[in-house]
Amino acid sequence: AGFHCLSDWDGALTEFKREVERAMRDPSSFDHIGTRITPVTDNGTHLVIMEYRAANGFGGLNVGEARAIMQNGDCSFQIIAFD
Repeated sequence: AGFHCLSDWDGALTEFKREVERAMRDPSSFDHIGTRITPVTDNGTHLVIMEYRAANGFGGLNVGEARAIMQNGDCSFQIIAFD
C-alpha cells in the first residue's frame, strides 16, 4: 500500500520532505502538517501529497502543498508540483 515508504515517526516521505524544505526561502520555517498517499496504480506508482506550513516573503505563515509520484517497489520519487 506504499506505507512502508513513509516515516513511522511523522508519516512523511522523508527525503521528499527534505527536498521541499531545502527549496524554501526560509527552510527553518518549514513545518510538516501531513502526508497522504493514494493506492498503488497498475504501473506500481503512488501519488504522494504533502501539506506543510512555511513563512512567506512577508513573515506570515502560509499552508502549501507538494506532490510527487513514488515507486512502490523502491520508494523513489519525482516531485511533480510544489506550491
